[in-house]
Amino acid sequence: MTTPDPYRANPAQGSHDLMRALRGYRAWKTGGITEPTESMVVGSAAHCLLFEPDEFDSRYCEAQSRPDDLITSAPGARAHLMAAGHTVKASTPAAEVWAMLADLCPDAPTATRWMSEQAARAQGRDVLTPYAYQRALGIAAAVRADEQARALLDAAQAFEDPAYFKRSGVACKAKYDILGREWFADLKTCVDPWDFAKGLRWAAERTLFQLRHYWQSGMSRPFVVAVGSEAPHDVIVLRVDLDVLHGDRVIDLYQAALDNVRRWQDAEADAALTGDDIRIPAGLGRIIDVTTGGPQW
Repeated sequence: MTTPDPYRANPAQGSHDLMRALRGYRAWKTGGITEPTESMVVGSAAHCLLFEPDEFDSRYCEAQSRPDDLITSAPGARAHLMAAGHTVKASTPAAEVWAMLADLCPDAPTATRWMSEQAARAQGRDVLTPYAYQRALGIAAAVRADEQARALLDAAQAFEDPAYFKRSGVACKAKYDILGREWFADLKTCVDPWDFAKGLRWAAERTLFQLRHYWQSGMSRPFVVAVGSEAPHDVIVLRVDLDVLHGDRVIDLYQAALDNVRRWQDAEADAALTGDDIRIPAGLGRIIDVTTGGPQW
């Protein structure tokens, strides 16, 4: 099994914890999405390739088979070879058919390959579909190939660097994708980086909320490296004006989340002392829906 991530294990509040707190106590407590989507896994794999490349093989591997598409017999191996354009005589011995399959179609979904993938899952590795695996490789390669993004990578002092701090009585944590001397950069995979750039400038509250959280830890001059999740993986580097992070809307969102968490943590602490059930008084915290953009009091 892989070693637990001390950053994830730390109970301090990250930006995603605070964003869930804007939706209410239940969303904050349950942790939101528990099963990551393929796009989320691809994004995490691309982050690992860029910032922790030595860890990639211990965390991810490429799947080549599905349980309902395994080749488990010589006739199945012969059919696969024929479908791939290779000539196989009906009289060819089974041992030769299997040898041909291994030589001519090394990525064929065989039972042996499936067993190795199951072993990888047992070791705690994420097994990516070939499509997802290639997307992760393409995203990382595109970021490295972009001149501005590569300049940030080359100037970085640290990658995936954690920070711990306290705001409004709440213990918080943040992890910088790329950390420089007086700046930080966050990598975002998105469908279209150009549309994302326009959204970040005008209405991408989720990203601005997250950047403000990072800024709260003491860093300034934030950048965003937006990269397309699909080929050709266009890349755009955005410099975020600090005036945006000091805007009333972003401040209100962030402070509302901190207020909610502090009050809920106090209520849980009181319940632990008294032995009573945790009770969250009606209207205790402010709840703002960051998807609709409308404040709800």
